[in-house]
Amino acid sequence: MMRQSQFDLNQALIALADQIHQRYPLRVQLDIKLPNLPVHISHQLYCIIQEGLTNVQKHANATVVHLYAYTKNTEIWLELDDDGIGFNPNETTAGFGLQGMQERIQLLNGQFSIHSVEGRGTQLLVRIPQ
Repeated sequence: MMRQSQFDLNQALIALADQIHQRYPLRVQLDIKLPNLPVHISHQLYCIIQEGLTNVQKHANATVVHLYAYTKNTEIWLELDDDGIGFNPNETTAGFGLQGMQERIQLLNGQFSIHSVEGRGTQLLVRIPQ
């Protein structure tokens, strides 16, 4: 699906959210407004979001996660906000999931930040130059 030249990232993210909701007690709320992007960028963004959602499923004990994907000025912004248990980012060693996300973001010359407070959920923010 991702190798197609007509890959529609917005549609793929909707399908991903549906798959997650069918398999897990996690509601994924989407606010997606991405333009058509080159396939290699769309593929990396899809994998970043997929890994972020996998982390929420595995670690957050969240019931709801919001995915915002949009362009702002000359950047693509991805935001994942969950209502889970949160963690202390200073005490957590980055697992392979976060490491893989960071590598993909670096390939796209982007920036990545995590904001989390124990008991108050987690926010991942990714900015990629367009």
